[in-house]
Amino acid sequence: MHDILLRYYGTQLKDRSTSHSTLYKQLGAYKTWERYEWLWCIWHLKEAGEFEDTVTLLTDYHWISGKLNATGSVYEIAKDY
Repeated sequence: MHDILLRYYGTQLKDRSTSHSTLYKQLGAYKTWERYEWLWCIWHLKEAGEFEDTVTLLTDYHWISGKLNATGSVYEIAKDY
């Protein structure tokens, strides 16, 4: 589903980085996220150019632990790096 939406919005949006940034800001506190948010958060941050926030999350033990609990997969964590 994500790939379909990505292709569609990729043809419709003029400023993709702003869209990714807005989406990330709408997610709220990561403790309330569902599996989808955990899986795609870092990708959206990178696409938004939010590299400082990306590094902050990728070096935060509680965020890493939360992602592992939400996804059950070390692979899902490793692919963000």
